[in-house]
Amino acid sequence: MIEGKNLDFATAHDRGLITRVLDGDDFAAEVHAFARFCPPNKASRAVGLIKRSVQTGAELPLEVGWALERELQARLFSSEDAKAGLQAYLDKAKPTLQGG
Repeated sequence: MIEGKNLDFATAHDRGLITRVLDGDDFAAEVHAFARFCPPNKASRAVGLIKRSVQTGAELPLEVGWALERELQARLFSSEDAKAGLQAYLDKAKPTLQGG
């Protein structure tokens, strides 16, 4: 992202940017099965804001993109899920996340 380069799949995979490529006959089903890692028991809000930061930030000047990233990160850290996640970590328990 810093250099603004496009990478081929092999290079992106080697660098850990891609964990898998879905290329089956039932592509839509594979995508839906993979996407289940997110809601409702995972950090769906964080994933959504990460996607927003990357997609929107790519169209902004660097300094504005950094400001957007800081704003979105502040939202996440003040969310109820963040509080629940931190408490669960301290309690050595599994967090109950609500997506908020």
